[in-house]
Amino acid sequence: MEPTARAERLAEPVREALMAAGRALAIEESFDPAQDRRIFSVSASDTLQTVLLSRVLCDLAADGMRTALLLRSLDRDAMLIALDEGELDLAVGFLPLVRRWHERQALYETEHVCLFNPDLLRLPVPVPIEAFAACGYIVPSLRAEMASFVDEALEERGLRRRVVATTAQFMAIPMMLKQASVIATLPALIAHYCANAAALATSPLPLPSPSLTVSMVWHRRDARSPSIAWLRDRIRAAVGSAPS
Repeated sequence: MEPTARAERLAEPVREALMAAGRALAIEESFDPAQDRRIFSVSASDTLQTVLLSRVLCDLAADGMRTALLLRSLDRDAMLIALDEGELDLAVGFLPLVRRWHERQALYETEHVCLFNPDLLRLPVPVPIEAFAACGYIVPSLRAEMASFVDEALEERGLRRRVVATTAQFMAIPMMLKQASVIATLPALIAHYCANAAALATSPLPLPSPSLTVSMVWHRRDARSPSIAWLRDRIRAAVGSAPS
């Protein structure tokens, strides 16, 4: 079945009307996290849950707090669908494409850096490009890809790297680096967190790195929700206290 031309013309006005009705029926006058019971549904990758949202837990764990987080790891498309269907309050991640009834706020921009175990890889910092290319690699990839922008940049310089493994579990990488003489590239905020937590070393990437923007995205119907505004404030505060 396919919608008629008239149905397609009516789709957006009907969506706006339903959103307005939803806002009217779900008016939230105020929010006190110590008094109001609230469970927030938030989607973020395992790395962002560890680096950012674990800091929010410090607020939620305080005595008397009645709020909790329901954390999920959805891919980008599933995040947006869950926001539309009301199953998700907030999405956090690398979300360059959103729908026009979503609202987004950038949290920070980051580039990739190198992460390795200095006890196993005696590399100078910053790591020279020849030494960088000579290492074995763990490639972080949500789609099981063995190549990335790194390979293209190395190929332009007549170099090639050796990929040892790829994993979608980014927070497993620090434990792998503790045991294997390999190197990985991760977004800077995540890499610095892992370096501090697992006694690893970081180094600037000896290649151009694309800039990545981590954002919060929510549905427009929740734009005036005091509780979700409170959660967004706590996440912004977590960014400000994260290692750099």
